[in-house]
Order: sequence, then structure tokens, then C-alpha cells
Amino acid sequence: VTIIDEQDLGATHLATASGLLADAFEHVGDVYRERGWRTLRPAFRIICETDGQLVGQVSAFDLDCQPELEAIGLGDGVVASTVQRNGVLRLMMLAAIEECGRREAEFIVTSTKHSHVGRLIADLGFIKQAPFTVYAESQVACTTRSTWWALGLDPNARSLPRVKLDVEVF
Repeated sequence: VTIIDEQDLGATHLATASGLLADAFEHVGDVYRERGWRTLRPAFRIICETDGQLVGQVSAFDLDCQPELEAIGLGDGVVASTVQRNGVLRLMMLAAIEECGRREAEFIVTSTKHSHVGRLIADLGFIKQAPFTVYAESQVACTTRSTWWALGLDPNARSLPRVKLDVEVF
């Protein structure tokens, strides 16, 4: 498992990650295939290689939020079908959490609709967020997601504050 800043991601890794993402998220596959990310460009990626081939990736996004916290979003987690259920996503998420801490993040947010991923991130300390604990606002509405999970990294904080993200999808 390797941490790579987005600007240092080579063309081969980007192309492979883009293909994995496009295949996994078919409804927006064209966007992933074109540039390797959907709405926000990742700050860094966590990649996993086996025998020199990229077999998994998680993207990490710098998020703006209120109150002002050092917040990182984790998303676009994908693992090649050849290595699914082998602990690859767990290894990448552990590395992501460690890197977020190294970058002094106070708060990590992620989202999943998949129960097996929910069990994994709960096991890693993420807490499923109650409605409007984490939310985003647009010009027309305030939005919350039942799929958002958060992890606080500040050891002095007793709980996470209510957090408004500047983007809903990352």
C-alpha cells in the first residue's frame, strides 16, 4: 500500500485507477474514465499493487467545512475483482486514516451504501452520522445523506461537532 500525492500520480497508475473506478461506478463511468475523479480532484490517493499491477485505490479530498476543521473526505474506494475480500480495502483504509492523521486532519468523512464496507469502516472507528450531523447546503436546499460516516482524529474532542461541508459529493 502506497500513499501518492495526486500531482505525483503517474499516467499508468491514473489510467488503471480510472478504469477501475469507471467499471465500479458505471453511472458516472465516463467522467472517471476521462480524468480519474468525479467532482473534486483528490489531494492524494492510497493505492495497492500486487505483482506490479494496481489492484485498488482510495481517493482523499481536502474538504472545506464549517466550523473550520482540517477535514478530509475519503471516497472512490475500489478494489479489483481478482483481490476482493482479501483485506485490500482494509489495508488501504488503515493507511488512509494514518495519512490523514499525519496531515493533521481533525475529521474524516466518507460515504457508503454497501453494508460490508459499512461494517469495515465501523470496525475502523467511523460512526454512522445521524441526519444533519454532517450536511451540505446548495442554493436550493440543505442536504444530508444516510450513507455518511465520520471519524474524529482529535484525541481531545469528546465528540464531533455538527459539520457543514462545502460540497455534498466528493
